[in-house]
Amino acid sequence: DRELGQANVRQGLESSLVQLSQWFSEEMAALSSSWTALEQLINPGWQWAMVRSASSPQVQWQSKGTLVQLEGLSQPLVLGVAFRETEPSTYEIWIELYPSPQQQTLPRGLRLEILASDNTVVMTVESEEINPYLRLNLAAESQDQFTVLLQYKPSAAHFQQTFMV
Repeated sequence: DRELGQANVRQGLESSLVQLSQWFSEEMAALSSSWTALEQLINPGWQWAMVRSASSPQVQWQSKGTLVQLEGLSQPLVLGVAFRETEPSTYEIWIELYPSPQQQTLPRGLRLEILASDNTVVMTVESEEINPYLRLNLAAESQDQFTVLLQYKPSAAHFQQTFMV
């Protein structure tokens, strides 16, 4: 019984895992309808995709976003992930948080964290003042795993997603 339970838990974790390497292929569209082109979700005034490509026009960025509704907030937030291969099997990853297209800034009290595979906090950023967006940058290698944790401190609401490079 115990072995079966562990297998079920492991399968559940794998099914919620977002594999970034699949974003390079067309398979991603079929795999996850909750992740879509980031530019379709954010306010058209945000041109971060252009900023990314201007910084390195020779390298193709892949970016996707998803809407996150947290208890205590009237509007959803947009969680974005952009990444590119900088060297074979090495990637630059930007984790970005934007307000919904109806909002200009993020509310105070948001905390965006990146956790290592052992759940230790690797990076964190908070919206303390008026922030138009939050961003964390990291470097990772193929098969690395990390978790993005988004918390809204006033209501203790949170959203968590695990990624594999």
